[in-house]
Amino acid sequence: MRTLTRIFRHNWHLKATAVGLAILLWAVVLLRTNPWTAREFEATVEVRGVPEGLQVMSVTPAKVKVTLAGRRRTVDRVADQTLRAYAGVSRRDVGEHQVAVIVDPGALPRGVEILSPSTHQVTVALDRTDQQTRAVLAEFRGRTAPGFAALPGRPHPNEVTIRGPRSLVQAVASVVAVIDYSGIQTTRTFTSRLEARDARGMPQAGIEIEPPTAEVKVVVEPINVKTVPVHLEISFPAGYQAASVDVYPPIVAITGKPDTLRPIEFVRTRAVRATQDGTLPNVDLELPAGVSVVGDQPSVRVTVQLQPIPLSRARPAPAARREPPPEPGGDGAPKAPTSHPPAGTGEPDSGQPSAPPGPPGEDTGEGDKSGNG
Repeated sequence: MRTLTRIFRHNWHLKATAVGLAILLWAVVLLRTNPWTAREFEATVEVRGVPEGLQVMSVTPAKVKVTLAGRRRTVDRVADQTLRAYAGVSRRDVGEHQVAVIVDPGALPRGVEILSPSTHQVTVALDRTDQQTRAVLAEFRGRTAPGFAALPGRPHPNEVTIRGPRSLVQAVASVVAVIDYSGIQTTRTFTSRLEARDARGMPQAGIEIEPPTAEVKVVVEPINVKTVPVHLEISFPAGYQAASVDVYPPIVAITGKPDTLRPIEFVRTRAVRATQDGTLPNVDLELPAGVSVVGDQPSVRVTVQLQPIPLSRARPAPAARREPPPEPGGDGAPKAPTSHPPAGTGEPDSGQPSAPPGPPGEDTGEGDKSGNG
């Protein structure tokens, strides 16, 4: 015992200084590595104590912000799901109510405090619970694989029960099963999750549907298909011709009854007129009655480039014309080679020079001039 006392009393001031310095150093390290911090979180508001026969329509705002303080490592371990906020609506009736929201500190780790006020004001709308029956409609999307046709069936079940706040239930106009059968080649039964929609066709949230899904059988059958080229009916402005014309697609697949498809060798487009270079994106096809295009819409894309029609440099041959009668030569008139009339005509050589040729197809009228005048 005396030994322990002597140890503590010997140079006690130096030992006390060392302990103080150690504590100070620990505090500095702690503040640097795990300082005191504050961080903001969001907590979803949970409504409690809803009276029987009533249902929550909305909570505004649905989340409240909470500021927590503590050591950084401890605060970082807090997640948004850890925070719990609730609003009590016991002994409330139909309508909107301003309710105090309390953030429950019991779910927080030890050493974490709530800095911001733990009570917030939110608006809770209550309505009476209603239940009605609605027919199930099927909405089909997509196309089958080329060469097949789909025969959609009816949804099963064809009626469901919807439940929710009365105002929302009354706004439901239809319950829809969306079926996408793109690319199928065989008969299939689709299971679709049902969707409540209002009169505008928009999804209606807050509605429970029982049962939540429906089945729809889509029967797929092969159809008659024939591929034929596309003939373009196009005209151009005066003085222009086509430098290039591109039709896409150049070949289309058509379907119809066998007797209707058999004589068809090609399909024509509607008559179009190219006024300038460019692309005509949707040129309709002129399809016979009872014939339709498989897959895409019945139209093609036409790309045209125009160029002026070049003028011909070669002059046409002069038109045949009757030679005028020869003129008598005067004194001093130059002599030209004599023309020889065809045999048997009896016409003497005129001795006059022949008239110069005029423009093609045009009579110069030189033969009407005589030396008598």
